[in-house]
Parts: sequence; C-alpha cells; structure tokens
Amino acid sequence: MPTITIRLDDETDARLKRRLGRSGETLSEFVRAAVVKQLAAGPVPETPYDAWVRLVQDCTGSGDTDRSTTYKARIKEKLRAKHRR
Repeated sequence: MPTITIRLDDETDARLKRRLGRSGETLSEFVRAAVVKQLAAGPVPETPYDAWVRLVQDCTGSGDTDRSTTYKARIKEKLRAKHRR
C-alpha cells in the first residue's frame, strides 16, 4: 500500500491530534476516510467567472510593468547569482 506525507501547520496538527484522541481512530483511518469522502464528492465545478479569470490571467503576462526599463539590472543579478555558486 502506498504511503503519502503531508505537512500541517502547528494549529491544524494540534486539532487533528485532539480529534483523534476523542474519536479513538488512527491517523491512517482518519486520512483514508477524508480522502474517500473528497473523491466521492467529485470535482468542484468551475463557474463561468472562474474560467474567465483563469483565461485572462493566462493572457496578462508577468504583471511586471517596468521590465523594459529594468532588464539590465535583472540580467546582472542573474549573472551574479550564477557565478556565486
């Protein structure tokens, strides 16, 4: 059976441990049930607005408005970083 690893923040970890302590189930049982529940729910349908936002973000580029005026500084920094290694 495959194994997975997840990272939790301290607050979520504490809440999970309290929940497992009260219910008596193991961490594996809890996670397995949560994954099965999420998979059974199916994918969340994308709204037309979400689709539009995703498409517009793909067309907008990097969002940097000063790239044409700062290109020399960015090139110099990349070269310095490369030669620092």
